[in-house]
Amino acid sequence: MPVNYPVVEWSLLKEGDSRPMVDADSPARPASTLMRSDAQFPWDKLPAGTYVIRADLIVDDKVAATRSVVVKKR
Repeated sequence: MPVNYPVVEWSLLKEGDSRPMVDADSPARPASTLMRSDAQFPWDKLPAGTYVIRADLIVDDKVAATRSVVVKKR
């Protein structure tokens, strides 16, 4: 059992960049078969382009899982 409550570290990056434009942390809440977490990004203020949204699940100060998705804004 984790000592610290799990957290999701969210990042929004312009595709091809390594430095996030936006970072946000939010608690990871258990759901039936997964951990759930929510974040909001300033999508309406971003210029058109391709972006990567990344979520790192942090458990006891270690990355337990990472997921990312590529999205395009027109």
